[in-house]
Amino acid sequence: MQRLPCIYFFEPTEYKNINNAISWFGVHIKKSYNYTTLDLSVTHEAQARLSRITYSQHQLTNFTVVPFTL
Repeated sequence: MQRLPCIYFFEPTEYKNINNAISWFGVHIKKSYNYTTLDLSVTHEAQARLSRITYSQHQLTNFTVVPFTL
């Protein structure tokens, strides 16, 4: 099967710092929609809080994510 070429209306960008992007998004949403109860503490160091898909590889360590219960 032949793949069609991708056509972009603009040049896609890469996030250099995902923590800043998510933090900015949280602050922007809170102010724009007047969400007074939105907790912005979860947007700080957001990359460390990413949930992992079971049996996927961690992007920094390449370790496989294995689920466990306590």
